[in-house]
Amino acid sequence: MEQLRQTIELRVAPCPLPKMEQLSSDFKQIKLRIGRIYDILNLVAKYYEMTVDQMMERTRLGEIVEARSVAMFIMRMNGHKLMEIGNVFLLDHTTVLWNCNKIATMLQIDKKFRAKTKGFLW
Repeated sequence: MEQLRQTIELRVAPCPLPKMEQLSSDFKQIKLRIGRIYDILNLVAKYYEMTVDQMMERTRLGEIVEARSVAMFIMRMNGHKLMEIGNVFLLDHTTVLWNCNKIATMLQIDKKFRAKTKGFLW
């Protein structure tokens, strides 16, 4: 029994806690990233002349879908992770990746889209 207790104690060794300065820095980074996400959402909603709530609706209306996709693309270009973006839109990371790739392709191929987003995306 004593040997079992010692084995368990070895396996469940206490892990060192991070220093308060590090935690504070981490929370500041998280707050900064969340702020950037909402700034991007507001910017895209304003560009597409809609509210953020309209942009976040679960609908397939073309203008709203395009606005959501552009917002995802901008977030991705600003270094946000796919999972992070997916959590904002309540979508899977693969859906976010698909939307980002779609916007990148449209920028290369679709002249009308490129003209529409000139000065905004590039």
